[in-house]
Amino acid sequence: THYTYGDTDHNFLGFGSGIAWSDDGLDNLYKVNADYTYETCEIVWDEAQQREVRTTSRVFNKYHLLVLEKVCNKAEPDSSVGDAMFVTETTYFIDPDLEFSKQPAYCQLPQTVSQTWYYANVTEPRHNETVQTTYDNFGNLLTQIGADGVTETSTWYDKEGEDGCPPDPQGFVRNIKSKTVTPAPSSFGAAPTLQTLYRYDQYLGLNGASPWLVLSHEALKADDKNLQNSTFSYIEAPNDMYTHGRKLQDIVAFYDRSTPDKTYKTTTDYEYNLTTNTLAGETVLQTTNTVIGYDDIPDERVEPGEPEQPSRQVRKVFTVEHSLLNGQPLLNRDDNNVEIAYEYDLLGRVTKETVAPNNADYIASRTYTYALTNEESQEPASQSATDVKGVKTISYLDGFNRVIKETRRDADGLGGNPDAFRDIYSATYNHLEQLTAETVIDWERAKDVPLTSRFSYDEWAQQCSVLRPDGVMEHEVSNPVYRTTTKWIEGLGKTISTLNLFDKPVCIERKNTRNELYSEHFYKYDGLGRTAEEIDTVGSWTRYEYDAYDRIIKTTLPDENIITRDYAAHSSEDLPIKISVNDRVLGEQVFDGLDRMIESTTGGRRSVYTFKGGDMQPCKVMRPNGLETQYVYRPELGEDPEERIAVESTAIYTYDRESARLLSTSEGGNTLAREYFSTGEVKSERSTLQGELPRVMHYEYSRQSRLMSYIDVLGHTQTYSYDPLTAQLLATELGTTRSTFTYDDFGQINSIETIDGGQRLKIDLAYDDFGRETLRTFDLGDEVIQTLSQTYDVADRMTQRVLKQADEVLRDETYEYDVRGRLWIYTCSGSQAPVDPYGKVIQYQEFGFDAQDNITYVQTLFEGGRNESFYEYTNPADPCQLKAVTHTLQPDYPARIEFVYDGDGGLTKDEAGRTLVYDSLGRLSSIYV
Repeated sequence: THYTYGDTDHNFLGFGSGIAWSDDGLDNLYKVNADYTYETCEIVWDEAQQREVRTTSRVFNKYHLLVLEKVCNKAEPDSSVGDAMFVTETTYFIDPDLEFSKQPAYCQLPQTVSQTWYYANVTEPRHNETVQTTYDNFGNLLTQIGADGVTETSTWYDKEGEDGCPPDPQGFVRNIKSKTVTPAPSSFGAAPTLQTLYRYDQYLGLNGASPWLVLSHEALKADDKNLQNSTFSYIEAPNDMYTHGRKLQDIVAFYDRSTPDKTYKTTTDYEYNLTTNTLAGETVLQTTNTVIGYDDIPDERVEPGEPEQPSRQVRKVFTVEHSLLNGQPLLNRDDNNVEIAYEYDLLGRVTKETVAPNNADYIASRTYTYALTNEESQEPASQSATDVKGVKTISYLDGFNRVIKETRRDADGLGGNPDAFRDIYSATYNHLEQLTAETVIDWERAKDVPLTSRFSYDEWAQQCSVLRPDGVMEHEVSNPVYRTTTKWIEGLGKTISTLNLFDKPVCIERKNTRNELYSEHFYKYDGLGRTAEEIDTVGSWTRYEYDAYDRIIKTTLPDENIITRDYAAHSSEDLPIKISVNDRVLGEQVFDGLDRMIESTTGGRRSVYTFKGGDMQPCKVMRPNGLETQYVYRPELGEDPEERIAVESTAIYTYDRESARLLSTSEGGNTLAREYFSTGEVKSERSTLQGELPRVMHYEYSRQSRLMSYIDVLGHTQTYSYDPLTAQLLATELGTTRSTFTYDDFGQINSIETIDGGQRLKIDLAYDDFGRETLRTFDLGDEVIQTLSQTYDVADRMTQRVLKQADEVLRDETYEYDVRGRLWIYTCSGSQAPVDPYGKVIQYQEFGFDAQDNITYVQTLFEGGRNESFYEYTNPADPCQLKAVTHTLQPDYPARIEFVYDGDGGLTKDEAGRTLVYDSLGRLSSIYV
């Protein structure tokens, strides 16, 4: 990299400005009362090609503020568009003819920042994005108009104080009063104007210091409608340096959307103590956070002799510990309240993470080490990570802190020595600091299989293509001038996304290999960048509406049916409580104050979930039929249960105490046991059914989880072999059966040939420009050739499928779809046309649907007749439960078939009159004919 300093004699000291140099320790350029700039140029030089690769010119004003930055990525000599230019221009609130003392107080803050992308030899197009800002005299942001058109407006409390904010102790205007986000102009959707209001309280300073102001209240509104209020209180203990000013309580209240005066409050209480962390050997600050849900009911005091009442508390307690020396966490807890301890070296780097450090039965640790370059061994800098099973991985770094090589201990002994370290990764970079190649090294037993990907970059210095290990070139080119991202595999069709100023696609085009437009998918957005409407490739539109928290509340489908969603009133999270189609309720859910689902109703069938304390997993589930299932957990080992206690049986699960992988399970005398490789893949499975001999399966994998061999329960071995350069599956073999695979230039399966003794079957496959299978050729031997051809529409839906043998059409099927993409009309001809359950050869079928996607009508034509089937959904609570089917053609079809269900919604009487029986978990247990 070289540097030059412009063609003028200007520099950062003010040479050529006409002022007399004054050695008073002040910046002389600030004395210039005229426009003055100086510049630098950074040149990245390619020594191999002896040419400039990139130049960056920077221009500064007399206050040393960057006013222009021009990045010029040099084009190849044969380029027709020229260099790729990226220019950033910044203006300030500066009058160049005034001295500094007379400039506005905010003169050093940007007024506009304009970014432009263009090609040097092309006048148009150019893409420009501009951000405009204004400030008050204290440098506070007043307005910001983003490049996407969204406007943010802020107001600030007066330094003398006003309603909502006491006077500022230091006399500054710095306490924000309101922030308003106004959507960009848009013809689509109805994005709200969001406003946040702030209020402050005054607290005493520590040990007699001046008072200070804290945020005490925050209110969020949408189009002047109240959404939520947050209240914050703090500890006022001016003589206690450890707790004074820390949070005491947060109360977040959400307004009910249908009853504006009603709110749902979630409270968080904070408590602090000084304690000793034995692992760190130091005094730490212990913080206890108690989250109390809106529906929490404190436990009542029970008098001696009175029966204890079930707790109705909805609260969760977190306890964390932080170092008083540097503030780093020493003890944390996850969502299941499992402790996680951290240890650090003198540089503040994590050296150890321990789960359940105070539980000897379930303690598990990951350790980390760091090393600098060793002059004696010439080893580069490195860092290592050792997982909970003691498997160590070492990452080697170059001088730019980039990983250039990784090795891993061969813990499974694939190479014969479980203590040996083997390479698993390497990377190379060019002189522009770009990743040019990376190699992932797989292990096939003792053999190393390097799989290398190579990367290329475009004129904007962005990664634009990768040559995969299988020789396939993938492209992804982002053009900031045209605002497009184009993806394709070399030799196949392209997908081109045109982006708007929200960086979201407004049009997605597909073009075939002849560069002809194949399909277009359009998106329209509201003023906050949310999808308001989309028009798919066949012209069907879908519209969306949102609430103030960006959750979809209404979806209008192409056939004008409407899906609505309601959300839990106590939260801004995506917690749906009701989903309806055309105002007909399909399902409902209830969430408690900790966002746990405690009730679920689908089709009128209600399930209830019970939790223990602040646990996030249910300890009991009551199904709609009233039967209960209990669950017991071991939080240190994850969220899966240790026991599942059902009515008729108990299932027991055991896990590895360090990795938490499932080791065994047993239920009703049936057991399953597993062993694992260090990579997490299953090594063996032993399944035992009650009263039977165990069945054992063995697996062998490469390090990258490619299956190498499998021994089934009968002791038969199936082997897999791969291309040593591309890792593509080449063959599988089981006994006398062998299948081989070939691939085309795009990495797609080209042929499958299977030989079993004297039998042989070969399948050849062909694809279109978009990777869709268009032809499958079956070579059945004895010169018997069958072909299966398939065609698609622009929405990737199959429109025709033809099965032929020589010139004979065995089956010719066509498909048509309605505006919602559901199969509407099906036709078929040929000697092997499909036969329905009543022995009729189908020639034509037409389907009808309701708003819930239920099939309501099927008309079937066959030689010599027609049948119409009507499907009935008469359960008022479950509009998706099929109750009966009637047919118009008798006696060929039954006149009426009725279905019977149990309280859980399980089918108990099917179309053949059979009785189906389920266990308490809803699993099919028996069928009676």
